[in-house]
Amino acid sequence: VILSHINGVRSKARNSSRLSDIHTLVVAFNLSLNDSNSLPVAGVGTWVCVSTVCDPFYSTNATVDAFLAPSLPQKLTDPVGGNRPYGGYYYGNPMNISVRTGPHLFYLVERPGSCGAGIPFVIATDYYYCALRLF
Repeated sequence: VILSHINGVRSKARNSSRLSDIHTLVVAFNLSLNDSNSLPVAGVGTWVCVSTVCDPFYSTNATVDAFLAPSLPQKLTDPVGGNRPYGGYYYGNPMNISVRTGPHLFYLVERPGSCGAGIPFVIATDYYYCALRLF
């Protein structure tokens, strides 16, 4: 019983850190947007990695990295742990998530956590795929 409680507390702490990181990314995108007046295009239907580690299927994008660099000098690290198939934070523009086309951040949170300001667009047994539309 105690071990289960400790694991629940750890999961909540990791999710809290993830949502804080997503907020930091939103702020960084806003600051960089103020300087450049436009968001980088990642490619239609393409997610690019904007954290230190991502699923090997997703790569970084030099244009997106350069866009964020003035506002985010160091990439964020998604906490390790839980039953998610992979971690990391991703940016897509343009993306169509739940009939909302535009720039989005994508991330996974452990259940029973929430997506924060984002929306769950895939619900798995142990985690949510979350998307947050920027602007």
